[in-house]
Amino acid sequence: MFVIGLTGGIGTGKSKASEILRDLGAEVIAADAIGHETYLHGTEAWRELVREFGGEILETGGEVDRDKLGQLVFGNKQALEKLNSIVHPRIRSEAAKRLRTLSECGTAVAVIEAALFLEAGWEDLADEIWVMAAPEETVVQRIGSRDGLDACQTRLRISSQMTEEERLASADVIIDSSHGIAQMSLQLQAFWRERVINRQET
Repeated sequence: MFVIGLTGGIGTGKSKASEILRDLGAEVIAADAIGHETYLHGTEAWRELVREFGGEILETGGEVDRDKLGQLVFGNKQALEKLNSIVHPRIRSEAAKRLRTLSECGTAVAVIEAALFLEAGWEDLADEIWVMAAPEETVVQRIGSRDGLDACQTRLRISSQMTEEERLASADVIIDSSHGIAQMSLQLQAFWRERVINRQET
């Protein structure tokens, strides 16, 4: 099974790219979705998060309020590292488990979509790293439209992540998402033919 690690900073189009890759024939494992499951109410990770960050991170029903948690950790390196130490190992373990299951079922291509793929040190899970990229101003505009965050809030989140230069240095493939979905789709289709189809045929 050929495994692609799909990553990129906030607002660079990872989710849309994973949809396109799914349409091309890949099975997609979304780390963010696993993260949601990881700290559902009553789980071990949920208890650790409440112990570390307090009950103010919870919604009325007891689930973790991701926005409140984000406000606590973005811009606070120590808090962010603590959050990652609680959540990342559990997400990795579940992603690896799903990869094994897909492989056993004969899946040809799998994609792990994860914003923090490189920061978390998951390179060994993938055969290639595909990195989404877009200029910061484009990202700021997208996040403002999508999430309602102002430019300062968005830049704070960007600054808490690995720099784009660092990501690109680790990339086997770079997808420029700055010119819209149609252009991004053409790039992904071309890389799919070059890196996946050609690989299967040789």
